[in-house]
Amino acid sequence: MLVAGSTAFDTLARVERFPTEEEAMKADEIASGAGGCGANVARGLARLGHEPRLLSAVGADFADSSAKQALEGDGVDLGRLVRVEDEPTAAAMMATDDTLQQTIIYDEGATPRMRELEPIEAELGHFAPGEVTAYPELMAAVDRVVYDPGQEVFYRPTEEVMAPLDEVDVLVVNEHEAEQLAPAVGGLETLADELEGLVVTHQGGQHVYQSGDRVELDAVEADVVDPTGAGDAHCAGLVHGLAEGWQLPEACRFGSVVAACAIESVGAQRGLPTRDEAQARLPGAKKT
Repeated sequence: MLVAGSTAFDTLARVERFPTEEEAMKADEIASGAGGCGANVARGLARLGHEPRLLSAVGADFADSSAKQALEGDGVDLGRLVRVEDEPTAAAMMATDDTLQQTIIYDEGATPRMRELEPIEAELGHFAPGEVTAYPELMAAVDRVVYDPGQEVFYRPTEEVMAPLDEVDVLVVNEHEAEQLAPAVGGLETLADELEGLVVTHQGGQHVYQSGDRVELDAVEADVVDPTGAGDAHCAGLVHGLAEGWQLPEACRFGSVVAACAIESVGAQRGLPTRDEAQARLPGAKKT
């Protein structure tokens, strides 16, 4: 199993509200943590009992970082990282207000150097936000591909984000990303017909499109502390389910459980559950 996507260092600020133009705002709390969409999904899968290989690009500052130690400690294979000496590892600043709305400022750092990655064969691969121009070639070596373009949808040309689609089996987007993409693909139903599955997440749950049907799944209740990394945690649970041979709706339901666990802690990775912890949150969840 492989995961491709960004690796980053996160700084997380909690504020009462977002500042207006030219206004300074005192943070109620600031924390740091490991992040990056690819690293988040990879660590999530490792916590669920897999041994994912992470395809990403990092700077020299990654070598002695706690982020590297955490990934390796949970069993993520870092042997295929592109290690860049003249660029820092990507970094993100997330500010979350009291209504749990979030704004993000991001420095891509070494991430564009993912273009130097060589394809490797795998039965299942997840492709998270990162250097998506590298993805068509990387995806071609993978038997079954899950693709979550995430925030790439908003600052790259749509044709660039959708270029890998011929290699994709399951596409995962949130409702805002779906709205952005829909006009370019003739609508969600048209897009879903071209894929094994399409998953559209929203605040109340998710729509799962498969074989001409649409299944509605409710979100799992959680005591939300920080929404950072919720989508990545969901993808980790979804990919876990596919690896276990579950049907897509069942895998998506498990993804909701993993996301609910993750958002009850500060940061994208601190709350990622083990397989047993996730299963305990959803009565009737698939046992292995």
